[in-house]
Amino acid sequence: MSFEAGAIVEPFTIGAQIVSRAGAKPGNTVTILGAGPIGLTALILLKALHEVKVTIVDVIPERLALAGLFGADVTIDANGTNVNHTIKELTNNEGSNIVIETAGLRQTMEQTINLVSSGGRIVIAGLTTDKVGIPGYLFSNKEVEIYGSRNSAGKFPEVIDFLTRHQEIADTFITNKMPLEQIDEAFRLAKFEPHLVNKIIFQI
Repeated sequence: MSFEAGAIVEPFTIGAQIVSRAGAKPGNTVTILGAGPIGLTALILLKALHEVKVTIVDVIPERLALAGLFGADVTIDANGTNVNHTIKELTNNEGSNIVIETAGLRQTMEQTINLVSSGGRIVIAGLTTDKVGIPGYLFSNKEVEIYGSRNSAGKFPEVIDFLTRHQEIADTFITNKMPLEQIDEAFRLAKFEPHLVNKIIFQI
């Protein structure tokens, strides 16, 4: 594999663990909250490895456009959109069988319980130190499973194999290549202009 593809193996292992925790079955509907790098790895692996329909939600149009390139069936800009209503429309009022949270926001974590179907599964991969509240009656009435996802033990071999066979995915996933001397500029871009960045690779 190329050095560039090798540099993104680690984030893809996080996505592989999310997909493993999700336990997707053929025909499932999946909603991913967050089209950042980790959300996109989950999208890519879900579409490549499972027969599922994936909707991805974000507030940055450029990231949603990238999600479309990676095979998202539906993209939703949460700015000015009632996401709960839209997901119900897309799933005949059922809700998504699997909801994956990668944004790391209290609001999106709390939103998962409204988006998931009865008997569905929620996978929380985003990180926050905020307290997150979920209405107990929805948790019980829907008989929902909530899984955390953080590690990636044992996922490296399968991800290395996947990216070796799909160099074109790595090429699209890496949006910026910069010399190490521009590390300050890279961090500035990532922090203040996230619409321009998915993954930055430093060239030495």
